[in-house]
Amino acid sequence: GKPVPAHIVVCECVYNGYFHEALLASLRHLAGSETLIHICFAERNPEGEAAFFVRAAELGFEVTKIADDIVDACKSSNDAIGDNEAPVYLYMLQKASTPPAAS
Repeated sequence: GKPVPAHIVVCECVYNGYFHEALLASLRHLAGSETLIHICFAERNPEGEAAFFVRAAELGFEVTKIADDIVDACKSSNDAIGDNEAPVYLYMLQKASTPPAAS
């Protein structure tokens, strides 16, 4: 079979809702049950970004928001992004162990 990555990293890709379905389809295709998908982004479109994670859960991903204090510590230690005042978020997705109910 195809090789399955242990990790997939996605940065600055969830602000545009037009691409949510394509991105989620790609992640579903690439990820195995053990793959950890890390998604990091600076807030640009709060409603659209939230909708991405709602849709991910609907499609059978477990969605975990990584604690803000961990992200804040990383952000403040990096001068290159420290000037950016937009909140930065980090989420982790993983395929759920039980598939979503058919709708």
